[in-house]
Amino acid sequence: MKKWKCKRCGRCCKDIPCLFAQIKFNITEDNIKPCPSLSKQGSRYTCLEMKQESSIFRQMLGYGCDSIT
Repeated sequence: MKKWKCKRCGRCCKDIPCLFAQIKFNITEDNIKPCPSLSKQGSRYTCLEMKQESSIFRQMLGYGCDSIT
């Protein structure tokens, strides 16, 4: 499996929000929308949920993906 480097473009969260966001913001197949926790900072995006909740950070990025920092 090819490992990719996150460019923090926000595309993933804009296209299909993560499971945490789907549950928290009641995002379903019928009302897909960009994640409300996605925050643009300059030309890059940051997940406010991951910044606030370290357990989400570990689940999403702690197992082989690139860190958002």
